[in-house]
Amino acid sequence: NKDFQNGYRFKNMTITDNVMIHIGDSQPLRRTFAMGMQTVDWDTGLISNNHLMYTDNPDVTNIHGIDITGLTRNVIVSDNVFHSLRVPSKPVNVYNDEPIDNLSVTNNVEQSQPISTRNDLTTYFSIGRSTNGVTKLVEKAKNQSKDSWNKSYTAARINEYLID
Repeated sequence: NKDFQNGYRFKNMTITDNVMIHIGDSQPLRRTFAMGMQTVDWDTGLISNNHLMYTDNPDVTNIHGIDITGLTRNVIVSDNVFHSLRVPSKPVNVYNDEPIDNLSVTNNVEQSQPISTRNDLTTYFSIGRSTNGVTKLVEKAKNQSKDSWNKSYTAARINEYLID
């Protein structure tokens, strides 16, 4: 996703109603970096009503929520919720490396929840805190039968629990 500083690259982008959980915790590239979302060179877009949740791995220290960068115009970032993300400054960062026109950043909320009281995959599956629950989710989802689908393992049901 290299920015060659040669104009807008992405038009009419929309990222809404998502839940992103345990961002960067598994360190698949062995980095101490966690990125929720990044926009680069957007020409009109919306990032709204997303929930970015939990960075529990203490080795992950370079944490970003939503970054806006590159040539950007007509972008709205609103009504996103950042749950215990441990971002070092603010959850939405704007980098003015190129002109940014008509950017609206409103109604984004940071929340901090103690591990003992939050809804996450470990409480959803009633398992211990030694895991973040992703492995259990994958196991349960893989064991689904098309003839006997358990809605408890669908994104809609789990997301409802996570953001409640």
